[in-house]
Amino acid sequence: MKIDWKSKKTRTITVILAVIIVPILFNQIKTTAVSIISAIAMSQPQVVEVANPMEMDICPEHETTGRVEAALSVDIIARVSGWLQQKYFEEGDRVRKGQKLFQI
Repeated sequence: MKIDWKSKKTRTITVILAVIIVPILFNQIKTTAVSIISAIAMSQPQVVEVANPMEMDICPEHETTGRVEAALSVDIIARVSGWLQQKYFEEGDRVRKGQKLFQI
């Protein structure tokens, strides 16, 4: 069977087949080449850069002045008038409900 290359139908079919087949072949060749190059690269030892450890401060110290204040505080005010005779707590102590604080 002889193919008539001058025929429009033959040329159209040839172009359609080329448009379909050439990208598929190109992709197969590219995939094969990439896998071969990857296999060669993986078989060779990797180049690693090495550095000697250095000793140095990574948390520098800072000195500064500041003021400390309690998160919770209460002002104690007497409900009666008179002179303070005795105080039953020290500043900063914890006190409980009903605890005697002053003698007026």
